[in-house]
Amino acid sequence: KALADDQSGVFEIRRQILSLTLTADNHLFQIQRESRVLNDVVFAFVRESEARLAQRQNEIAASITSGQIAIIIIVLVGLLVAFGVGRYVTFYVAGKLVSVADVMNRLAGGELDVKMPEGGHRRDEIGKLLRAFGVFRENAFKIDRLNDDLLENSALLQSTFDNMTSG
Repeated sequence: KALADDQSGVFEIRRQILSLTLTADNHLFQIQRESRVLNDVVFAFVRESEARLAQRQNEIAASITSGQIAIIIIVLVGLLVAFGVGRYVTFYVAGKLVSVADVMNRLAGGELDVKMPEGGHRRDEIGKLLRAFGVFRENAFKIDRLNDDLLENSALLQSTFDNMTSG
């Protein structure tokens, strides 16, 4: 009986060791299973975060691209406006100035019957120039009339002088 008691004590200890080993193995198995579940959750979170990050990067890239396109459009519109203003200045303003200069040269050359260019009613510099041209033209007419009167008076004086010397 003492051996049995000793053996039962040994068996009991062995049973307890096996029970503890089984419990430890069970806990290890549960830890490994929970670790896999946690790993799957973390992996899914990382994939979802990467997908959101990629989507956000695409949105930012699209915003940058649309901003660049808007800037290009604004620059092109600005260039077109600048080109249009340049054409206006070149053809309209410069054309008017060339026309006025041509008429002024003809008037200065003695052509008093030149037609005054249109636009004297304008309130800009070209209008001022055309109004000054009108004054210049009127003065040229006055000078021409005074010159004619002077020639007529000179002829009359010469005739009177000739009559005085011959008579």
